[in-house]
Amino acid sequence: MRTKQISERKLRDKCPQEQTVNPVTTYEPDGNDYLSGATNYLREKGLLIDSPYTVPNMAPLERIEVSTFHVTPQSYYKVKGEKVFCHLCGAHRHNLGMVGALPDGTAILFGSACAKEYFGADIWSKMETLQESNIERANEEYRGRWIRDHIGRTTKWLELNDHLVRGLADAWRALKTHHESMTEELISAIIKNRGKLIETKDVFASQSAQHAGVSGRAFSLTNIIISLPSVDGAAAIDHIESHLKSVRRLCESVRNTTHPSIDDFSNWDKYLSSTIRASAKLIDAYIDFSVAIFANGNLEICGDWLDRRRVERLGDHDNITPRRASEILRRRVGYGFELPKDRLGDALPDFSLGRTLGRNAAKIFMQGG
Repeated sequence: MRTKQISERKLRDKCPQEQTVNPVTTYEPDGNDYLSGATNYLREKGLLIDSPYTVPNMAPLERIEVSTFHVTPQSYYKVKGEKVFCHLCGAHRHNLGMVGALPDGTAILFGSACAKEYFGADIWSKMETLQESNIERANEEYRGRWIRDHIGRTTKWLELNDHLVRGLADAWRALKTHHESMTEELISAIIKNRGKLIETKDVFASQSAQHAGVSGRAFSLTNIIISLPSVDGAAAIDHIESHLKSVRRLCESVRNTTHPSIDDFSNWDKYLSSTIRASAKLIDAYIDFSVAIFANGNLEICGDWLDRRRVERLGDHDNITPRRASEILRRRVGYGFELPKDRLGDALPDFSLGRTLGRNAAKIFMQGG
């Protein structure tokens, strides 16, 4: 049964004609506040609204009879102050609710409690699931646009540090080409000992101690000659170019896609999560390790360690010609490598925001957060 219809004047007061639900705006993602940007994008798509009475084709504010299967979810609404009319019961008012569309395009308003009672809990749950799917698709669009706008940071990092990465690669290539055995021995030892070069010496008891019955070999003494950062970077030396290509490939794909689809966004997201972050981590480790080992003093320590190992292998041979590995390595490598101001991993878009804050934007909106 219909309740008394609200007067035309009151309806005009509640539905000012100069307002619209979806004002035309220029899309500008908020890189500093992903949640704010995602919520605003859902507003632009008409999935979250603050002024439900301004929805186009709104039905008169009176109770109406609708078929259970003829209402399509359109938007969630949230208002402060005066509560919103409910078309399903005509009596209750709500701060939070949903806008539904009838087959003829007419929009109606209802709250969750009234909808559960009117449609039944199962139908209402399906309506919520459908609306959440609409929101999820819109969130995927926003995440994709956000990565397009922020991939420029990654591209800029690659451009600014190209000379450093190439210089380190040239240095390692020179060492492996002209001094392969020394280089492999050094890197293998560092990887084996997790970033450290160590020396072990046997300490023998004195003659007087031996006369007293102490064993000739008392114990072994291990010294850490040098400790270097980011040992994973040592293992990436031979594969660094493939990791750089992976990062460049993502940047080029994003930059060259003029009209990206949701599938494009999804593929970028998967590639970023599964491959690019791991590659960026190894590139950063490679730079940390290479700059550290090539630093003035460190390469000399490594060279001296190589010379001592050579002497140990040659044993008691007389007239061993000094090799001076530190001088040999330094001539190949040169000086002047410095760490970049920023790390590549920090220049990648943080797409985990899209999986957490963006996905929950509608819920946070409805909770008033």
